[in-house]
Amino acid sequence: RDPAMTRAATRGLPVTGTVCAALGLQALLAADLGWPVSASVVNVSQVHIAFGHNASTQMSIAWLSNATNASTSVAYGLASDALTLVSPGSDVRRYTIDKNPWGEVSYTPEHWGNYTSDWIHNTTLAGLQPNTMYFYQIHSSAEIFNFTTALPAGHRYPDGSPQAFSIVGDIGQTSDSMLTMHHMMRDEYETEAVIIAGDLSYADCKQDRWDTYGEKIQPLAAHKPLMVGPGNHEIEYFSNSRPTFLAFQSRYFMPAVAPAQGLIGDIQWLVDDDGDGAPPVNDTWLCTPSEFQGQYQYGNAFYSFTVGLVHFVSLNCYTTTSKSSAQYQWLKSDLEALDRDVVPWVVISVHCPWYSTNSHHYQEWQTVQMKANMEALFYENGVNLVVAGHVHAYQRSFPVYQGEPLAEGAPTYVVVGDGGNREGHADGYITPQPSWSAYTNDTQFGHGTLVVFNHTHMRWRWHINEDPSWMVRDEAWITPYSASSESKSHSNSNNPFPTWAVVLAVVLAAVFSIGIIAGACRLETQKVDEESDQMALRDSTPARFAGDAL
Repeated sequence: RDPAMTRAATRGLPVTGTVCAALGLQALLAADLGWPVSASVVNVSQVHIAFGHNASTQMSIAWLSNATNASTSVAYGLASDALTLVSPGSDVRRYTIDKNPWGEVSYTPEHWGNYTSDWIHNTTLAGLQPNTMYFYQIHSSAEIFNFTTALPAGHRYPDGSPQAFSIVGDIGQTSDSMLTMHHMMRDEYETEAVIIAGDLSYADCKQDRWDTYGEKIQPLAAHKPLMVGPGNHEIEYFSNSRPTFLAFQSRYFMPAVAPAQGLIGDIQWLVDDDGDGAPPVNDTWLCTPSEFQGQYQYGNAFYSFTVGLVHFVSLNCYTTTSKSSAQYQWLKSDLEALDRDVVPWVVISVHCPWYSTNSHHYQEWQTVQMKANMEALFYENGVNLVVAGHVHAYQRSFPVYQGEPLAEGAPTYVVVGDGGNREGHADGYITPQPSWSAYTNDTQFGHGTLVVFNHTHMRWRWHINEDPSWMVRDEAWITPYSASSESKSHSNSNNPFPTWAVVLAVVLAAVFSIGIIAGACRLETQKVDEESDQMALRDSTPARFAGDAL
């Protein structure tokens, strides 16, 4: 079963196994949907798109060029041979990072050293038709790409088809990362956007890794909106006098609430060994600190967008989150302004996981602080699903609020930091697992899909990177304002169903067993028939309460 091949064939686009094998993993991503695979064109690279403020009528197009800082246009239209519309000229920028001041301490300047990016271009196509495929070509490039605009807020597809989104964190650019990207293009339903909950390139202050990442993800990102949030590997700290998140803010163009602020200064560290406001030299990874709080606001730090029946919010766990903070006040206004009769679903992505029992990054201070500040805001505004990364493993909760599972109207929390980055798996969970934990897996890479069927049901699934199969390892149905999250998990879980279900099954089995023995003693004359009936009852009872975990 290969949905991508089916879709390509439906469009009259031949995709063969022989071709895919010859192209390699990166080109295979493009072949998955029948997209054109061509040699790289001089001066244009790392093409990626993102939804504008109105996802159904605007699309941001970004790319890099090593040739010109001149404003460049994009031709686009409804057919690849009829690119009759021309965008406004592009915004152009570049950034420079000179000698790393930490070179003498932790790594050599020759290896990390000076860097100036190619010219980064961005233009926004506006006035587009909703739910419509457009083709576009960047000036001086021979390649033609395509994308499809989103459904308007509150709308469904006329034929009743569901909406689908691919969600992942901590993806990187390894062979495992490329398999994750490949699998995202083979999902049951064609994805409308890719959401990355932080930790994109794993450049880690080596800036040319941002370029290789941009090139590797282009076959996906040039056609599907790439909606990204900040993780600790985007911080790239150099000193208190230099901007954090510089590459991340320079290269990506999310639907910003306002221009980015606070990239420089006002940084808090978990430990300050000499009181100078800088990180402890021997106690943390200087470039991408895991426990950190700055003042990065707006820009790509936090924003929202709506696609059909779903309102997505991306947050920043590495800035202030108190009730007086810019992020909290904006989020409160954003959620309260949403008409839930029109847009019933709210999905939030944030890098730091509030509900995780993995031993890695467990209870980090900025995460604990953000949860304490914002969990009530999520609950009071009926947030349905929260997805996070940071921990390189997978975990799903039952609907939970303040540690209490199955709380009415509570969000389901998912950690999906298993995208495939070079740091590998985060193995090891605390035991025993709390009652809110539904499923864990620390041995496989993969990604999540969110399929929205209507105003009352959406389905979360976690897929693993296991070829040639298209495999689902965990899934859950989510309903709005519901105390339940019907789930089905497929092995490799140390908690496949809740503790209360296990206890109930054991108690009921014991009660029925006692009844069987007593009945046999009292009704000796019907011994054969009674034994048969009671054995059937005993055999069926555990399955009824154990759930449908496989």
